[in-house]
Amino acid sequence: MEDFQNIPFVFLSNIPGLFPCEQFARHLEKKYEMKPYLMSIPDEFLGFIQLFETLGVARDISSKTFANVLHQIHSIGDELNANEIKIVQKAMKYFFRFLPSDDILKRFDIKDLFLLSRDGSLKSSKSLVFMNLPYYDRIHSQTKDFDILSDIAGMDHETLQRKLKRLPSDIQPKFISDVIKTDVDIRQADIKENDVSREINDFFRCDQFINGVLRLVKSEQMSKSDEKPSDQMVSSCKENLCRMQMIFATGMQTVFTFNDKEIERSPCLNYFDSTEENGRKTCLIYANFFEENDAEKVIKENYDFISRAIRECTSCNFYNTEVYLSMICADVKTPGDIEAFLDSRCIQPLNKKDRQVSHRLPKPGDVVEIRWHGILDNDFISFEPGEYVAYISGQNDRGDVEYKYAIVKEKVSCVADENSLSLLQAYIVEIEPEKEKEMKMYDLYKFNRSKDPKNDNTYREFQVRILQIREGTEDANSDALSCDRRTIDEILKDIRKCLKHAFTLSEDKRGKICRRIMFRWHPDKNPDDVHRATEIFKYIRRIIELLEDGKNVDVDDTEEPSNRRRPWSEGFFNEFERYYRREQEYQRRTEPSSTYHPNPQPCQADMWLDEAKYDMRFALESENTENSYFSWICFTSYQSAEKALIAWQYNKDANRVNRSEDLSRLAQSCPEELRCLARELHTLTQGPKRMRYPEGGHQPSKAYTRAQASKAMELANQIIEKVDECL
Repeated sequence: MEDFQNIPFVFLSNIPGLFPCEQFARHLEKKYEMKPYLMSIPDEFLGFIQLFETLGVARDISSKTFANVLHQIHSIGDELNANEIKIVQKAMKYFFRFLPSDDILKRFDIKDLFLLSRDGSLKSSKSLVFMNLPYYDRIHSQTKDFDILSDIAGMDHETLQRKLKRLPSDIQPKFISDVIKTDVDIRQADIKENDVSREINDFFRCDQFINGVLRLVKSEQMSKSDEKPSDQMVSSCKENLCRMQMIFATGMQTVFTFNDKEIERSPCLNYFDSTEENGRKTCLIYANFFEENDAEKVIKENYDFISRAIRECTSCNFYNTEVYLSMICADVKTPGDIEAFLDSRCIQPLNKKDRQVSHRLPKPGDVVEIRWHGILDNDFISFEPGEYVAYISGQNDRGDVEYKYAIVKEKVSCVADENSLSLLQAYIVEIEPEKEKEMKMYDLYKFNRSKDPKNDNTYREFQVRILQIREGTEDANSDALSCDRRTIDEILKDIRKCLKHAFTLSEDKRGKICRRIMFRWHPDKNPDDVHRATEIFKYIRRIIELLEDGKNVDVDDTEEPSNRRRPWSEGFFNEFERYYRREQEYQRRTEPSSTYHPNPQPCQADMWLDEAKYDMRFALESENTENSYFSWICFTSYQSAEKALIAWQYNKDANRVNRSEDLSRLAQSCPEELRCLARELHTLTQGPKRMRYPEGGHQPSKAYTRAQASKAMELANQIIEKVDECL
């Protein structure tokens, strides 16, 4: 029968020629004809159709019909003319269109399938490669090590990919993702830590982030089985999440290989690496964000890898809470908002046993909480390498002083006379991570050498909570150093010597030294020795005035200063009293009343308020022009109110600053008067997006009037004034 099937039986006069029966079909629409490879059986032969079907005429067309067309054309030879290529493309199109369902494909009896390659020749489908990753095109253009399957007219890339995957393995083309292997080479990369990576990694390790992820894990677990995660699972999640890390890397390269041979390298912007040892996961995310200094944007750009890392660390897919996970990660700048956000979404909180509670040492550059200011030692004493110290990082006209943590790295060799050595001794200190600076002794303040006179427990609490010294172990020298056992004459002589030297320095350095001496001997700082401290404090003021008059205090330090004006000392004394009163006020506000300690940062608050006032000046100048910048005036007023409300939050508690463009949300914790003003301004302007962006028929530049702009300025000014009063 096979011999008969190969004999040309059917004669067509219009071509003319004899053709095998396999090139005919009984029911063939005009659009499927591909002469001479697929034609309709002539009507005069229908009386013998059973015979012709036995000899190879197809009763109905199928994928096999078009595979046969491709096989016939392949037998012609390698080089195809334009008409033949056109028929091949048509046959391929209908081959995939008529491809049967998966269960029928299991019985697919096509032994050889030939498909068109990009170079215009028919190749065995097994030898072709489908470009399922289009960006590999450039690599193929350079290698030419394999033939690429041609595109099919009228069929999109994804549809073709699905159909190819359904073909039996013995006729299925290869996929480029299987042919070309990729790996990332980080051996030559420059891997280091920068400010953004530090901020992100601190966020990954913070309690708020870890507890937030654990709440989502618990929610997912209970949605599946109504069983809480086991203690072992919770512990493992905590450990794994703490090891998750974002790494700043430049110079990474993606390496492409074909048959174990390197064929291409290209720059790589991010890379994910995961290892497991003894059941402990370590997920590292390498990313090049050289030109980006916003941690929130870096997390957004690398969220795919970050979410993958969280999934691997927790063995949780977050099917129901994926959106919440992405929003948690976006809170890198405000991790304190995570708990409230999850509460608002009714995500069940963790019990006390499962919560992550860690005590980490502060980083250089962190702001020292005001409640620790009372244990900063004002004496000029030495420092040891590795020791935490504080330095003044900011001060303002309100009398607010901001201290930041630093770590002493080494003592600088200093050649000086005996009188100035204690004052001018310099140290190399780390003021920010990886950033060192040389600072004089009079710039630095020592922790746990003197105690808060109002609360003897503050010193011990600082050791336990901040420096993580176990309770029961104390600095052996602290008690000795907290009590000055010198005679009053010895103390006055030493003060005189320091002040004399201070007046040989610049006004800025002189002020630092004088301020420290006055703080050290202020009567309120010495409740156990008020009488002596009062005498010494008066003596300090007198010596400062005499030195400004140019007197020789070594000859006579008992002389009373004249009544003439002294610009420097008068300004200094006023500044000192303002700073001292301000600090005492904040010390009273931060006295612990519960287990939670607020962290007011008045210098940050003042900076935000200054920016709010700056915006309002800009709005006022815009209003005074002839142009109608009403939408911009409204937006600037809104923005100034936003900054003022953030200033209020910093002044109250920096740990709970809520950053939002919604004034109503920003003012939630503010006094009622501020909340009313914020709501009224938000209602008037309709929010920042309406003031900036056109949408539908809304056009901001034409939507706001002079009256609205004036009212917005009035409300914003009232908010600024109220916040100013609070500060």
